[in-house]
Amino acid sequence: MSDNMVPFTVVSNTIGIGTNRYNIRDVMPGAYDYFWLVVVDRTSLTVVANAVTEDCSVVPSAVMKYDGNPKYILIVTSYNMNTTSQPMGELDTFIRNNGAGRKYNALQQVATTVKRINDTSYNYLMASVMGEKSMAIEAFSIGNATLCLPMNLISVDGFYTPESMV
Repeated sequence: MSDNMVPFTVVSNTIGIGTNRYNIRDVMPGAYDYFWLVVVDRTSLTVVANAVTEDCSVVPSAVMKYDGNPKYILIVTSYNMNTTSQPMGELDTFIRNNGAGRKYNALQQVATTVKRINDTSYNYLMASVMGEKSMAIEAFSIGNATLCLPMNLISVDGFYTPESMV
């Protein structure tokens, strides 16, 4: 693999960037029913913010300070959230402004129309260049399924970008 291409994978509770691995359990042991937000510097691929919120309306301050800054990649992941626990307020606006698109909207629609039937849960993953509205690479599932977003980061003019966004 060339120096300008780095493997990047998000699996529900683990993020791999090249040979570095980050796990939700490092930030919050025993984490369930959460949103995990990770900010990665696009020049060095260093994690600059790594935070969890169990409050569906709050963006952790460590993450919020990078809001809309295209020098960073935002990763959002949730695991086993009840459909009644949808992002709202500040968190919803933050996710939308930093890349969420069709799959996020579809998930919101399902959660709104289904509500909590038979303890229905969902998982959501997103990777995007911050500030790029509706440009995220996304995945979601209804039920307790493990999601995976494998891709490569490509360096263009010194900034790494998810391959499908280049």
